[in-house]
Amino acid sequence: MADSLFEQLEQQSTSGGVDAVLEHLISSLQQDKKHHELFEALKMQVRHRAGLPLLYGESGDDLDPKQRTLLEDGLLGACRQVGTGLLEDGRVSEGWMYMRPVGDVAAARELIDKIEVQDDNIDEMVEVLLQEGVDPARGFSVVLQNYGTCNAITTFESVMPQKGKADQRAVAQLLLRHVHQELFTNVKADVAGRQDSEPTATTLAELIADQEGMFGEHSYHIDTTHLASTTRFSRILENEECLRLALDLTQYGQELHEQFQYD
Repeated sequence: MADSLFEQLEQQSTSGGVDAVLEHLISSLQQDKKHHELFEALKMQVRHRAGLPLLYGESGDDLDPKQRTLLEDGLLGACRQVGTGLLEDGRVSEGWMYMRPVGDVAAARELIDKIEVQDDNIDEMVEVLLQEGVDPARGFSVVLQNYGTCNAITTFESVMPQKGKADQRAVAQLLLRHVHQELFTNVKADVAGRQDSEPTATTLAELIADQEGMFGEHSYHIDTTHLASTTRFSRILENEECLRLALDLTQYGQELHEQFQYD
């Protein structure tokens, strides 16, 4: 195949010169999904169109403004094209490597939204979505669903302080809903066992009301450090529904033995 392509490029060179060679090479690499090689070919095409040597490797500071603009815009276009192709093929980290300099986070997010989280890509999905900030809420959700509450809380504490308030709130909501649902399910099961019937309460406060003997020295229904951390993170929330959930957690926490009370 390499010999065949080389022969084709020789023919293109004879009939159409450098432009024809580059067009044919780019088309062939696109068809074969050789993304990294395609990027190199696109760079040569950009340089050629800017009147520069095909292997020009300088910073561009010596160029006139028009040439520099052609070079910079062309290289960003090449990054977008190759990054898009890689992401469409499900290659998350590689695709984001090319999309990052473009700065179009929305386009990258839209492409990654179509990629399913699997065992072989979960780490790079978390890295790009959460650490790189392409979609922190989805990235955190992946951590929560696959690594559990403890790891999610550690991740929140290490990653989210560097993110904007909107992202912090979106992620805090996910954690709050998850922890509240887990706790509500556990308490509801406990109450059902105590009264031999399914409780109809819709809040933790209602569930634990008049449940004498539920909270002993060693009694709790969820890791209490998770409860404390989630409540603390929830202080940045403004949504009324979420604030009610956070308040519900505190009402449960107030009933715990003093050894599980945290300032």
